Amino acid sequence: MRCIVFRIASEYFGMDIGNVVEIMNLGRLHRVPELPDFIPGVMNVRGEVIPVVSMDRRFGFEGGEGRKRVMIIWMGDEKIGLLVDHVYGIESVDEKKINRPSRLFRGFRAEFIEGIAEMDSDRVLILMDIVKVLTREEKVMIDKAREKIMKSAAGDEKPAGEKRVKEEKGKKDPSKKRSRRKRVMKSAGVKVKDEE
Repeated sequence: MRCIVFRIASEYFGMDIGNVVEIMNLGRLHRVPELPDFIPGVMNVRGEVIPVVSMDRRFGFEGGEGRKRVMIIWMGDEKIGLLVDHVYGIESVDEKKINRPSRLFRGFRAEFIEGIAEMDSDRVLILMDIVKVLTREEKVMIDKAREKIMKSAAGDEKPAGEKRVKEEKGKKDPSKKRSRRKRVMKSAGVKVKDEE
């Protein structure tokens, strides 16, 4: 399993690299009323409205130190941004070393976690279940906010960016995806290990 490794506060997390679209610096955020406190706002990324989730707030951590990054990921058919404290790069995780968590692991409820992997003697990787990061109600709130912003920016006309998102998700060429991921990681200043 190939994961993007990142840090929230003092904890290391991993996520299947297939969920990641790109990694970028935190740009200007536009605050949207009625969204939860852990969603500080939305970003405009090449015409797409991307809600940004502050992961330290989501899990009740104090803001960690580091070079903060926004990881744009797929959540179902939509993109969201995860604001994290640091992104380290891509690592391979031996699936035989992945264990199911107990009901509570280091303050995280098991529903947020796909598994726990011991990477070395002093580092444990928490594999995040990205689908569970937001509740159904929170996703509905974000969808309504996104729709409201897009309508106000472009009238009632359906944004071209929405069509582009679906076309991008339909592309399946694995060599192009690997190449694109490497370019994204390198452009973000993340060390990328070449595949053997």
